Amino acid sequence: MRNVTTIATTKDGSNTKDKTTLVQSTDGFSNVRVTSTIPTSNGKCEVVDSRTLQGHMVHQTLQITNLSTGRMCTTQRFFTPCEPPVEEEPEPVEEEPFE
Repeated sequence: MRNVTTIATTKDGSNTKDKTTLVQSTDGFSNVRVTSTIPTSNGKCEVVDSRTLQGHMVHQTLQITNLSTGRMCTTQRFFTPCEPPVEEEPEPVEEEPFE
């Protein structure tokens, strides 16, 4: 099991608003969770973006929580990640006999 954690915090010049992002993965890239705390006009919100690779599909759950009111909204979707381009075989070229 592998656990990768990255924390980045930024401050906006004259304001005290800051954004924190935490990225976690327990098994490489097939199961990733990104947690962000973002300032809004109504206080702070927490955004949790979870993505799990399931066969050839990715299951994404996006959960947004207003930290001051506790109100939460969750959205789920499935999508196919970009696939590498398929290399096509070049068409055979007919050679003319050499005389």
